[in-house]
Amino acid sequence: MIEFRKSSRALVLTKENKILFIKRIKIGQEPYYVTPGGGIEENENSLEALKRELLEETGSQVAEISFLFHLDDVDMRNSVDFYIAKEVSRGIPSGSEWVLSNEQNKYELYEASIEELDKMNIKPKIVKKALINALKKELGAK
Repeated sequence: MIEFRKSSRALVLTKENKILFIKRIKIGQEPYYVTPGGGIEENENSLEALKRELLEETGSQVAEISFLFHLDDVDMRNSVDFYIAKEVSRGIPSGSEWVLSNEQNKYELYEASIEELDKMNIKPKIVKKALINALKKELGAK
C-alpha cells in the first residue's frame, strides 16, 4: 500500500481580490506557481495545519475559510484538502523556504488575477483545472 502525505492548501484571496501564489524559480527550470500550504503535523487537523502553513509560507492571516475539495495526487503521493480563504493581514513569512531561498532556488509571493490563471504554470498540473473551476464557481465567475 502506498503511503500518502496528508496536507492542506489554499486559494488565498487578497484584499484586492487576487489569488496569492508562491512563485518558485529554480535554475534550469521554467518558473512555476504553487498554492500555499503544506503537511499536516501530528496532533493537527487540516485547518490548523493550513493556518500554520499560511503564516509560515506567506505571512498571511486568513478568515472565512471554506473547504473546496479533496484530491489524492498519486504521482506526488500527496492527499490534499483544498480550501479558499480571505486574507485579513500579511506579515513577513517565517518558514524555512524563505530562510533557505537563494539564487538557485528562489521563492517569491505572486498575486494573480483570475484572468491570468489559465496561462500560469501552476503545479502540480493535476490540480490546476480543479482549482480554476472551484475558484470561478466560488466567485460566481463564468
